[in-house]
Amino acid sequence: MRKIVIAGCGFAGYHAARLLEKSLAGRRRVEVTVVTRRAHFVFSRLLSKVASGELSPEHIVTPVDEALSTRTRVVVDEITGVDLDRRRLITEREPLSFDYLLIATGSQRRPSAFQGAELLLGPDSLSEAVAIRDHIAELRPRDDAPLSFAIIGASSSGVEWSAELASALAEDRDLRSATGDLSIDLFEAGPRILPDHSAQMSAHAVEVLNQLGVQIHTDTLVESARNDQLTVVDGEPRTFSRVFHCAGRAGLPLWSKAGVDVDELGRIIVEDTLALAAHPAVFVAGDAAAPVSDTPLRSDPQIALQQGQWAARNLLAAMSGRTLKPFQFEASGDFLTLGRHQAALELRGVLLEGRAAWLANRLYYTALMPRALKKARLLVDWIARRIGSDDTASGQDSPRRLSSDSD
Repeated sequence: MRKIVIAGCGFAGYHAARLLEKSLAGRRRVEVTVVTRRAHFVFSRLLSKVASGELSPEHIVTPVDEALSTRTRVVVDEITGVDLDRRRLITEREPLSFDYLLIATGSQRRPSAFQGAELLLGPDSLSEAVAIRDHIAELRPRDDAPLSFAIIGASSSGVEWSAELASALAEDRDLRSATGDLSIDLFEAGPRILPDHSAQMSAHAVEVLNQLGVQIHTDTLVESARNDQLTVVDGEPRTFSRVFHCAGRAGLPLWSKAGVDVDELGRIIVEDTLALAAHPAVFVAGDAAAPVSDTPLRSDPQIALQQGQWAARNLLAAMSGRTLKPFQFEASGDFLTLGRHQAALELRGVLLEGRAAWLANRLYYTALMPRALKKARLLVDWIARRIGSDDTASGQDSPRRLSSDSD
């Protein structure tokens, strides 16, 4: 019996497993095993919604054994390494032998981004999102000081969390920067926010964040931070109610320790086919893989989904002796959530904002959730909240031409 092992069950791992289940249906001499450190699939892009209190944790989690077919073996264990020569994935409890391996273990916040980075929270895991939600709920502004928050890193996660935090505190607790009882500062080391997105999307995000009262600090490198204090290079320490870490992503250190070739950020170096050059039976997808071809550099569910499925198809091709195909990314648009009732979608030089973008964003993310019942509940709750809120989306509903590149 040939054994396929998938390491990780995020977007890439889950969709790879689903494609393999469909393609291998009825083939009894192939065993598919998914190894995951947690028993639930977590919709990571919506963790900021849990951290703000908009969504409950159960909205964004699905038990892995319910999301996958009963034919797929699920092993809940911590992966500690891999022996590529002997074709064994090492876990805390036991080694798992494989004929083909698909690595989809995702990434982590960069622990070395600044001094103290490893100690800070960010909406990066379900446990941290819940901890942030509970901590914020306990905070109260004082007469002599507003609630103040610092967010380090202005990639997608940092920008979305800044907007989500500002809009949530305004809607749920009537706290706003304009009235002096709230301040949110967003720090970015580079010259603009959203460096992995277009300049047009970045400019739109700046406009929305300004409306929400978020103070943006570009070209500002954070030297050190702790939960309630932040120091920038050549600056004095500043005190905050809470400091959050959203600065950059890095690969998991276990792969470099196991001797797998990685880039400067710890992401596994792969060929355009998503296979390892020295080990053609091993494939990598999602954030665990270093960027290939024309794939956008940002962390994005649609990239992970497409790479997971592509790696699975190439794995099947390798099993049958067929030629592997180079990965080709098909953009479905650049989605960005900008608070409770704001979203933006950029597609081929056109920016869609307002209610239409909000609905497109929700429909897109809902479609990515496993299981039909989970999709329906998430969408109904989102729409009910939107209808019941007095804080409706601002901006125009019609598309706006951003550039002539696609004309």
